[in-house]
Amino acid sequence: MRGWNCSEAPYHVDRLLHPMVRKRDLLAPVSPEAAVKEIAHRLGAAKPAGGAPEGSAVLFAVGPSVANEDARAVGSLARHLGAAVCATDLSGARTARVALGRVLGRGTPPGSLDELAGADRIWVFGADLENFPQICSRVTRAARRGAELVFFDILPAPPGSGRRSQVLIPPAEIAALPLLLQKAALDLDRVPPGAKAAPGFEELAAGWRPGSAPSLPDHPWLPEEKAKELARALLDAKPPAVVIGERWLSSAGNPGLTVQLLQALALLGAEDKILVAAGECNSWGVL
Repeated sequence: MRGWNCSEAPYHVDRLLHPMVRKRDLLAPVSPEAAVKEIAHRLGAAKPAGGAPEGSAVLFAVGPSVANEDARAVGSLARHLGAAVCATDLSGARTARVALGRVLGRGTPPGSLDELAGADRIWVFGADLENFPQICSRVTRAARRGAELVFFDILPAPPGSGRRSQVLIPPAEIAALPLLLQKAALDLDRVPPGAKAAPGFEELAAGWRPGSAPSLPDHPWLPEEKAKELARALLDAKPPAVVIGERWLSSAGNPGLTVQLLQALALLGAEDKILVAAGECNSWGVL
């Protein structure tokens, strides 16, 4: 699936055509030779902190999408410099696992790829679907069947055919979105019986009663009536589906906000229709 999409990379509008070196606040194109010399100069100029062993001033952070050959090259360079190497995961997979465990009692999402293809309304939270071909192909299949896509994101939704809309979230107010969806679900008074019977529901509902409801910032980007309209449509979907992506997980910054989002989705009857687009992009791209 990933290979089928590789031909798009050389023609991507944002593809870098030259090495870029930062000069003051701007990135300037340079030759490959000049870029390598600049890297060598900066690495050579790095000095370890006082009392630290030689070479400890340089650390290579290697992400999960790096090719095997590149990872080996980084390791060789690090050994030559006496530098350290650490693995990184900026996809938010750990955040997702913690939140899923707290809300649903399991470390993996309950939804399936085939359910995603059969949904008639799909909510997408901060996911670059093209990075996850298995998910993207199912969403595309659903859209061709007439499914409506709703993107909740801090970035504009990608162009595409089919029925799609967007809630564009100011980055500084991303923490308000789960709360707005929780409030909309409770105001509609259509919480599924299973969610009402779940441990913690009474405590959650009590927090939204008059006098105890949390104060929310101004949210013209998602008025309460619009939130209710979206919530009602998801409740009426047969069936719904939800994709939570790496941008939501990393923007949220901590499991607490993803916990609140999962609680909102449970109140809207979608707790068993969730997929998480996070993790190693050379595989399914599904947590």
